Amino acid sequence: PEVYKWMHDENPFAAMNMVKILEEAIAREMWDADDEMKEKLEDIYMDLEGKIEELTDR
Repeated sequence: PEVYKWMHDENPFAAMNMVKILEEAIAREMWDADDEMKEKLEDIYMDLEGKIEELTDR
């Protein structure tokens, strides 16, 4: 959580790329993430999307 908060605040674009890579690994069956992890990644994605919109709407 501390690393995520730092990434969210300092470079949400890089954090978004990391989430996309993890989701791609799941889709390609390279990572067998459980449902809880998939939900966490989706929540993080939505949070980052909001942060990025906030930054780019200025």
